[in-house]
Amino acid sequence: MLIFVCGGVRSGKSSFGEQMAEQLQTDSGRLIYLATAVTTDEEMQQRVKKHQQDRCAKQKQWETLEWSMQLEEAAKHLTTDDVVFLDCVTTWLSNEMFQESGEMPSEKALKSKMICAVHALEAAAKHVVIVSNDIFHEPVSFHPQLFRYVKVLGELHQYIVLKADTAVRMECGNHVVMKGGILN
Repeated sequence: MLIFVCGGVRSGKSSFGEQMAEQLQTDSGRLIYLATAVTTDEEMQQRVKKHQQDRCAKQKQWETLEWSMQLEEAAKHLTTDDVVFLDCVTTWLSNEMFQESGEMPSEKALKSKMICAVHALEAAAKHVVIVSNDIFHEPVSFHPQLFRYVKVLGELHQYIVLKADTAVRMECGNHVVMKGGILN
């Protein structure tokens, strides 16, 4: 099962997605937190630390895999009973698009690579919950790289929603089911 949760910054999407992943877990599978963030500054370090503390405080046991790029490789570490929580597409796309090497992959190559990775995760795990940021209500930048980023992100979102069993939009801590249904 593929679940997509999208919302603005601090909308509650990660907490909601984690709850869904926990509900989907069975006794035979692990809860895998697939973290794409790269801690580049103090603020990001604090956000990562808060997410880790929140998961530690829960009754369910989470295992974290830190994979900023090439998520198809992370799929090799999963079993067919695992539930994967991928946080998040926006950060993952940034990592893939703006590589340290300065290499700028084509839009087609980026989308293809990331879609293949989603398929690999789906094939390797029982359930995959994917979180992403909704940045589409802000003015679009005319800076070529930022415009390209927003375009690719929008196309990835459309593809993931098309393939997802469930798609949820988060607004101010409340969920709105856009496709499929959610667990109780």
